[in-house]
Amino acid sequence: MLEAVGHPHAVNPDRALRREALARGWPILDFHRPVRLKQRFAVRPRPALLAAAAIGAAAATAGLVWYASRRRVATA
Repeated sequence: MLEAVGHPHAVNPDRALRREALARGWPILDFHRPVRLKQRFAVRPRPALLAAAAIGAAAATAGLVWYASRRRVATA
């Protein structure tokens, strides 16, 4: 399958793939220090998203309070 891409590279190969890459003359890339995605792409909270979440939470709380008060009046 690697040969089908046109420019095969064996990346962090296991023994079998390393042996095959050496036999076929493919470049072998070994990475010893993994880079975590959190380090590469810092996730910053967006102010508009935080504001929308706060408004949604406030609306849900107000709705629950209203529902509880209406239910209490109806059963009394």
